[in-house]
Amino acid sequence: MNAFVAAGEVRSRGFDLSVAGYLAPGWRVFGTDTHADAAGTRDNNRNIPVGTRLANVPTNSLAVQSVYEVQGGDLRGLGLGGGLTHVGARNAGTAAATFRLPEYTTLNLIAYDWITPEVKVYLNLENLLDATYYDRAFQNCYATLGLPRAIMGGVAALF
Repeated sequence: MNAFVAAGEVRSRGFDLSVAGYLAPGWRVFGTDTHADAAGTRDNNRNIPVGTRLANVPTNSLAVQSVYEVQGGDLRGLGLGGGLTHVGARNAGTAAATFRLPEYTTLNLIAYDWITPEVKVYLNLENLLDATYYDRAFQNCYATLGLPRAIMGGVAALF
């Protein structure tokens, strides 16, 4: 029988700085930078030293995205852009003996077109450089691979 016991107490300190806006008509940018110090401060189990970092929480992560949407003419409503995500190294578990998930960076491309004022079709290329990365880990036992290079498309409607 498996049993889970609460870790005790944890604390998370840091900052998240996000910036979003337009650099020019139709040119949107978004960026976020996060620094997190998340660690145990008291252990009910007596096997996790105080100060041990929490599982799956990187100290630093960063994401930037930029999209330009054509404002006039025959291509009005066409949007093209890209984004970059960087996630720092992090512990795979919140135990004294754990492995670390390595840092990773992914690059994505974005394309869409408003075919009516309410309907948009889109095609995104995720993980353009086909980086191998681990998205998360569970109980210091296994890690989940992140998405390989993939093309995703669809239709979005406002109603």
